[in-house]
Amino acid sequence: MADETLPVKTAPFGWAAQYKDVEGTAAATTGGEGARAESIYVVSSRQELKDALSNVRSPNYLAGDATAELAAKLEPKIIYWVGTIRGDDLGNGSYADATYYKTKPNKTTFDFDLYVKAFDKDYLEQLQATIDAGGAEATAAQAELSLLKKQNDQRSQYANNQKAQIQFQVPPNTTILGVGEDARLEEGYLSINTLSHTFNKTDNSNIIIRNITFQAAPRDFAPAWDAGDGASGNWNARYDAVSINASKNV
Repeated sequence: MADETLPVKTAPFGWAAQYKDVEGTAAATTGGEGARAESIYVVSSRQELKDALSNVRSPNYLAGDATAELAAKLEPKIIYWVGTIRGDDLGNGSYADATYYKTKPNKTTFDFDLYVKAFDKDYLEQLQATIDAGGAEATAAQAELSLLKKQNDQRSQYANNQKAQIQFQVPPNTTILGVGEDARLEEGYLSINTLSHTFNKTDNSNIIIRNITFQAAPRDFAPAWDAGDGASGNWNARYDAVSINASKNV
């Protein structure tokens, strides 16, 4: 029990609990406070969490109607999170893996070993020399060289496939509360970017997230090599457990 002399019952508390709105007026971060009964959810799976974030039970929600979907997402909503939720959960008892992302939702020719090989300049020069020499091996060398040159673009498509599976976009005016001591997110991440077009470039985010354990970061099956990152180059993974971009009062 909190000490009765503490102002926790009458004033905001915690990180980013107070802010100034677009008019410069001091305000409290309230999250989903005031949510109607239909917009209070208890979730324990990936699909349930995605539905709750979209506020599919709102009377204003209409699947396929972009305007109605946006209106529902912007409404106050409270989400109680129970147990472990995995971003790679396919909903059929199986989980997405490196092979899955090669074809879902879009087919790619990305192969990590080929992506690495595409940075081997000596090998690329050997392939080109074989092509220039002509003969029986030239056709195979040309096909391999063409495939290697496409790997960077194909890596981006592959990465987008994984992102589509494991990302949870958090709309404005949302409270997410872990229930008990074992609320946890694995192989997924929360994306907080309410200034994006997805949420009609909403300036004040008004999001509360509490009492959830996050895996350090989901696995990135298609990290990008950046030769200019540091003295010797570096691999860069795409995901954080929670990503906050262009959002306020979170």
